[in-house]
Amino acid sequence: MKQLTLLCVALLWAMPSLTQTCDTLICSDGFFYTLYPTDGECLWPIPATDFLDESLASCATSLDLAIYPAHEVITQGDDFEPTFGGQSDTLWITGDYEETTVVYVYSLLPDGTVQECISYVLLLEHIAIECYGTCLLSGLTATYDNEPIADVTIKIVGGLFGETTLAQTNTQGTYNLEIDEGSYQITAERNDNHLNGVSTFDIVLIGKYILGVQDFEQPYHIIAADVNQSGTVSVFDLIQMRKLVLNVITEFPDSPSWRFIPASYSFPVPANPWHETFPELIEIEAISDGLIEVDFIGIKMGDVNSSVIAN
Repeated sequence: MKQLTLLCVALLWAMPSLTQTCDTLICSDGFFYTLYPTDGECLWPIPATDFLDESLASCATSLDLAIYPAHEVITQGDDFEPTFGGQSDTLWITGDYEETTVVYVYSLLPDGTVQECISYVLLLEHIAIECYGTCLLSGLTATYDNEPIADVTIKIVGGLFGETTLAQTNTQGTYNLEIDEGSYQITAERNDNHLNGVSTFDIVLIGKYILGVQDFEQPYHIIAADVNQSGTVSVFDLIQMRKLVLNVITEFPDSPSWRFIPASYSFPVPANPWHETFPELIEIEAISDGLIEVDFIGIKMGDVNSSVIAN
């Protein structure tokens, strides 16, 4: 397999009197960057931190950086302004890059000052770059009795740069999107209309549960009754629910209106959902051209008789 070797040599764009501190952007003296590509016409990332002087190693990851090929900067001239955030902190090498590609590295200081230094990438072998494939992620959010839940925010964190991607469930409780290859953590969130599904009847049922007169059929109902998230169901939960029903408060102070548990999770002791810490996130490994389904069961806090309107 061929190797693509990148030689990055940095030129300092700064006054000689500047000192090497985290407040001063300084590029490295140069380094070799070796990749192992396959055929393709895709992108290969080099983070801007790789171009920084080793004196910035302790703070490199905390710096607000951006990196651009020189042709993008020169084309815009005096109108060019670097954008910080997203993937602008990464140089994406392609097979179409020139043998010698000059880059500008920028740093945004807390006071709004922007510093810059210049480097260049030397492509010793000019061949195609390895492709990063995508995976289709989809899923369903629903109550334990299969009522779909709309307007749930699905948060996907991870991938090549640990970025956060959001998706929203529709009225059928489903979502789908493409993600890059890599490892991810997925959670579901919804926090609106705390009173939805909560009534005096729920308070009565929880009171009977506390007194041992009547049990709940589902562990999800037990979790729903624990509106202060103490890991138990007690009169303190009833107090918060009464305040909510009487409009003394408009939301539970210690809990979002919904909690979500992976649909694949089985409670080892259904009568005690806190027997072990139940998960509220799912970890996946996305592969190219793969299809992954991630489903959640939603628990409307305070609703123990399943009267919530979920969509």
